[in-house]
Amino acid sequence: MNKYHSNTELLYRPRWIGSSVRSAIRTFPVVVISGARQVGKSTFLQNEFPDYKYISLDDFSVLQQAKSDPLSLWIGTERVIVDEAQKAPEIFSAIKLSVDRTQRKMRFLISGSSNLLLMKGISETLAGRAVYFEMLPMSYSEMYGEDKTPRNFFNLLDPDYTITEQELNDIDPLPFIIKGFMPPLINLQKRNDVILWWEGYVKTYLERDLRELSQVESLIDFRRVLESTAIELGTSSIRRRSAGIRG
Repeated sequence: MNKYHSNTELLYRPRWIGSSVRSAIRTFPVVVISGARQVGKSTFLQNEFPDYKYISLDDFSVLQQAKSDPLSLWIGTERVIVDEAQKAPEIFSAIKLSVDRTQRKMRFLISGSSNLLLMKGISETLAGRAVYFEMLPMSYSEMYGEDKTPRNFFNLLDPDYTITEQELNDIDPLPFIIKGFMPPLINLQKRNDVILWWEGYVKTYLERDLRELSQVESLIDFRRVLESTAIELGTSSIRRRSAGIRG
């Protein structure tokens, strides 16, 4: 376990997409949740669907089984979570077979960090059987708010919709920008700890995820591109915020 995790941080916070995913899995045999690493996909699935058998392909022995005999992973159960599914593309055909054999009675929740590989594998085998959700980093309301439902823009088009006047506290956006609303960073107070976490995150992306997704010849040059892009985005955001304050 990461030494920078705290017991408080590990407390589960419900996510907005929970109700949508629960509704979808009642209708469709396969629900796919994709998203960047560490946005909370595994935690969400294990907490929201405790009655599902949880299978993680991060476990090397389970990964071997998924590649050699994937159907054996869910013998005796009809509700299955497959985490990091993109690591074993062979598993998608087995999921399709299980869904069709049971006349769509089986239910699969599939998650993965590498969106491109995950979506490619599913599009080739599970067309017409799967629906898709993307999990983003946490919102402020998910992190600290009591209201667990997002504001819907389309509600504004309803002539009967009213917005209740409320008093809001001033919030310093900088700590949230630095942490990127990532769940593992919620309760880290020291900026050095946050920076160390991000350094490990980038290193994992460059040395592991990126090599799985593409053939990048120079990781050093690619890292320079990432750093330049991050600086430009940050500078642009500050300029826009300053202009808004002056206006």
